[in-house]
Amino acid sequence: MIVLIDDIKLRNDEEFFAYIDSIFSGVKIGSLDELAQYLLSTDETIELLVSDYEQIEDKSFASKVMKVFIDARDARDNIKLTQM
Repeated sequence: MIVLIDDIKLRNDEEFFAYIDSIFSGVKIGSLDELAQYLLSTDETIELLVSDYEQIEDKSFASKVMKVFIDARDARDNIKLTQM
């Protein structure tokens, strides 16, 4: 599964989690802890494509999301992370 996350989705938690919920069907993800738990426990191959990260003015939320992505990528072989 390829998940494209652009700068618009990373600006705040409301938009991000609404999008994530639409991508990962059958799973309710409403926090970064729940996202981390899902990514660290799934066996599904997931490629996270993050675009336009540099264009986010306030990176406070986005940097927390990226930490979850990086930790999951480092811990699991089935999670890939690419910044475009």
